[in-house]
Amino acid sequence: MYPHALIRTVFIWVVFLFCNHFNAQSQKDTIPSFEKFKNGKTLLREYKSDSALVCFKKALIGYKKSSSQKRIADSYDMIAQSHKDLFDFDKALVFAKKALAVRLENFGQKSKEVATSYLMMGHVLRENDQYEEAMEYYQKALAIREVIFGKEDYGTADCYHYVGVIHHVLAKYDMVVVVCFRIKKSKGIFPL
Repeated sequence: MYPHALIRTVFIWVVFLFCNHFNAQSQKDTIPSFEKFKNGKTLLREYKSDSALVCFKKALIGYKKSSSQKRIADSYDMIAQSHKDLFDFDKALVFAKKALAVRLENFGQKSKEVATSYLMMGHVLRENDQYEEAMEYYQKALAIREVIFGKEDYGTADCYHYVGVIHHVLAKYDMVVVVCFRIKKSKGIFPL
């Protein structure tokens, strides 16, 4: 074997082992966080928002250590959801804004992740009876989802549904009819 081939082989093995060490460390950091996140979602489905909140906050700490921006934003989102379910709308809005900031910085203005944040902001504001502000965020999410998924996607129909609900609450019934037509056209079936 030639000396330069031996050096190249040793170099490749060193790089391989070095990369695997850091990848293993990252996985070691995120696996417990993932378990806490998963447990939090289960608790949230069981209407145990206090316990879910604790799980999501612990998951967030682990995700911050591993710098997993998507998971950090998802944790902020679920913390916002937990606070919303506990009727603490001010805290919910703070965490929804944090999720939005992380997603804007890492995924760009027109990404499905940002649309998810806009939906969460809309949900929090709607639950707090701030319908006009909620409508703004729902329409932003709708605009993004129409571009990414098209007008006939179920996720887009979901956004139309939320827009229609706000129009209904604001007694803009002519707009509700327009939105219902778009939902039907999108193949979504959502009662208002």
